[in-house]
Amino acid sequence: MGRQVLDSAELNGWLERYEKMLIEDQKGGLEEPDDVLDARRFTQPVRRGFCSASENKMVSDVVVTSADQNDHTLLTRLDNIFYRTLYGQERDDSFEPDFPTEVLVARKNVHLVGGIWYAIEPTQVYEGFLYLDRMVVVDRERGQNIGTKMLVNLLEYVPEGKSVILHAWDKAIPFYVCNGFFSAGEDVEGEDGCFFRKMVLPLDWGTFQDYKQEGWQEELQAATRDEIFFRKIRKALEKNCEESFTELSSNPFTAVLYRNAGIDHRLLK
Repeated sequence: MGRQVLDSAELNGWLERYEKMLIEDQKGGLEEPDDVLDARRFTQPVRRGFCSASENKMVSDVVVTSADQNDHTLLTRLDNIFYRTLYGQERDDSFEPDFPTEVLVARKNVHLVGGIWYAIEPTQVYEGFLYLDRMVVVDRERGQNIGTKMLVNLLEYVPEGKSVILHAWDKAIPFYVCNGFFSAGEDVEGEDGCFFRKMVLPLDWGTFQDYKQEGWQEELQAATRDEIFFRKIRKALEKNCEESFTELSSNPFTAVLYRNAGIDHRLLK
């Protein structure tokens, strides 16, 4: 499966074709109804406008903090949701992670509604990066920008001079594109036929130059869905002004994510 560049029209077209395929597979007995429902809960909020500035509304009653020892049981449930969505089954108890991770959790009132697992330079391969290992939002809360809010909070944990990298499940690629991430590699087949793509949210000019691929401007256009906003970001990148990367609120690479989160940014003025 080769790398695909998603523009704003192709984004919705790709998701619509995927939903139709799921329904046909269900009719043919290849997919369980509950699995199809779970998948559509993920895709429909994206089609409704993760990339649309006018439609994004950040939930105000969700708080993102570091997980504590009292969250262990609930984090296990979130973890199982992730593996069940991705692989159709819960994680095996014998599973050993490649490296330890920290966790941020999203709470709505007193309820845990999402989690994001990450590690700072966990291996030599990820030198210079905060590695986003996985992220999950409970079914009933999807489509409310909780994932975007967790990404914004994650930036606070990225050490100065480092960027964010991840391997996105193929069905999650539109979400990350719409939050300002760039494709940084070919799609690679993983377990059970799932495909993953390396994606980067560069926070400095050097990382952007090292990892950008042909088609990055099309992905940025899909994320902004606003020609004026797109031109502002592109112009800021062309200037290559190191001072603009020191503060997240002026960094051109965070502009889309901040816009989606309803946070002030220099390029939004």
